[in-house]
Amino acid sequence: MIFKADPKQKSWVRLGAAVLAATLLASCGGGTQVERFVPRRLISFGDEASVMSSTGAKYSINAVIFDTTTTPATPTTALDCSSFPIWIQMVAGTFGLVFAECNPNSAAVTAQTLATVGAGVNDVASQITQFTSGDSLSNKDLVTVMAGANDIVALYQQFPGQDAGSLQAAAAAAGDALGGQIIRLADLGAKVVVATAADQGLTPYAAAEDLANPGRAAFLSALSFQFNAALRLKLEDVKDGGKSVGLVVFDERLQDMVRNYPNYGLVNNNAAACLSTAVLPNCTMTTLKKVPESGTLDATGSTWLWADNLRFGPSAHGQLGSMASSRAVNNPF
Repeated sequence: MIFKADPKQKSWVRLGAAVLAATLLASCGGGTQVERFVPRRLISFGDEASVMSSTGAKYSINAVIFDTTTTPATPTTALDCSSFPIWIQMVAGTFGLVFAECNPNSAAVTAQTLATVGAGVNDVASQITQFTSGDSLSNKDLVTVMAGANDIVALYQQFPGQDAGSLQAAAAAAGDALGGQIIRLADLGAKVVVATAADQGLTPYAAAEDLANPGRAAFLSALSFQFNAALRLKLEDVKDGGKSVGLVVFDERLQDMVRNYPNYGLVNNNAAACLSTAVLPNCTMTTLKKVPESGTLDATGSTWLWADNLRFGPSAHGQLGSMASSRAVNNPF
């Protein structure tokens, strides 16, 4: 099944220019810092990829503390929030910033996340409004943003009641809207690192949908492409370019992780590692699939790409966090 764009949708026909825009976005993701940027704090907006509960639980695979008084050491039910960090923790750690949700040493809290589970682009706008209603941003604030996955899946679930072209146009509109929120943050004075949405056509959810209705995974990828292309194109309107915004092209890295998964130390790139009974954020390294549930090898937090059918595990967070940290350090903020 091939999903074609409707040429009448002028609001996103320019997206073919996104490849060129990616090159031009050296101003939003290239260069090096003349003077090292040292943020005073980190603020994160987005969906569950940037969420930690008050106990440090993440919407990924959670590490646990081991009882070392036994031989061998045995896992407990207590979470080890510092291990298997999500991407915003890695960015914060690069600058010595600390989230209240994971602060085992009781350090001064210098990072916060306003991200919420299930958030879409409109929710990110509300998160920013919530924050700015009681605080202000400056050029010493580093902001991270990642959203779009929930918008893409919600649009996909309207098919075939809505035609493919209209849904792709809506995905592009959502990406453009998120770009508008990035511009909003930059205009407020913050330095922003924004990640593209993961390609939803690569998820275990997409694989199951495709098995029932061939072509559905490709459609999810098409929606993801339209979202990310529009986001990248909108970032061309950022004032001062890379002096304000750094772009992390995570969708392309995730595609490479799926294609070349052994190169990333992975043994599984298409199935959820967590047992169906361990609904996120309650999945830990003790609630992962084992033979025969896994069908192949026992699942581990570091060797399976996906935590559940839509959310990625620690290895993907590690890649994203490394990319985002590098962008924050090297972008000419």
